Amino acid sequence: MTNPRRVAVPHLRYGEPLQRMIRTIQPEHLTGRLVILPALNLPAVRAATRVSPVDGRNLNRTYPGALRGDATQQIAYAVTERLLPSADYALDLHSGGSASFYLPSAYVYQGPNPDMFRRKKAAAELLGLPWSIQVVPRQGPSTFSAAADNAGVCMIATELAGGGMLTSALIDRLSQGLSRLLVGWGVLKAEFGPPDLGGTQWIRFDEDSTIYTPVRGLFEPECRLGDHLSSGERVGWIYPFEELNEPARPVAAPRDGIVTILRRPPLVDLGDALFTLASEV
Repeated sequence: MTNPRRVAVPHLRYGEPLQRMIRTIQPEHLTGRLVILPALNLPAVRAATRVSPVDGRNLNRTYPGALRGDATQQIAYAVTERLLPSADYALDLHSGGSASFYLPSAYVYQGPNPDMFRRKKAAAELLGLPWSIQVVPRQGPSTFSAAADNAGVCMIATELAGGGMLTSALIDRLSQGLSRLLVGWGVLKAEFGPPDLGGTQWIRFDEDSTIYTPVRGLFEPECRLGDHLSSGERVGWIYPFEELNEPARPVAAPRDGIVTILRRPPLVDLGDALFTLASEV
């Protein structure tokens, strides 16, 4: 192959599927170059936090980084200046962290142009997670998705479960999807690509998708991930735990939507996100 495809797979937390891939794929299985980083910001992974204990930075809010910056800035700089320019595709695997539960989804950022958006959607179809979410073109200039767009690299991301855990069934499905995607991207030989598992369901985030708590207290949800809610439908209750004479406050869906993200810790403060509703595409 005169122009082999090149894929970069950075990962921030909970890298079980990548650990499996590292130990399974052999050089003779490949038709391109595959770069896997199972713990891109190692200090943060060891601490099981989004921010590095070394410098207090969130890597996914630090791009494009700085050559002579602190540790996280230097990692972001290396990805921006060394890794992405050498890649044709990128896959950024997140598992939802520990503060929320997520529908297992591919995140597809719209843009930066119609052709690239089409390529990203095709990649999500190959990955074959249960859900795929269209997200606004950019969440800001300091994210990995923005860095990939700036480099002209086709990139999709995932949020896989949340709550600090993954299930074996989801790991199996993602592992198969990764192999299928790498075959589609021309990096893995076709005989190592499993069959399609039945496609993905498309939804999208809107500007008003995230619902925040109006009061401090303890949140008791009555909805579940994947529920289809109608405007005004009760989602749960907030109990003001410091004012025991205050009644519980009902929380209602402000619009129709599918519960995509649900808060995990019951203790909430003003401005905390309770849940996120997505719209059908």
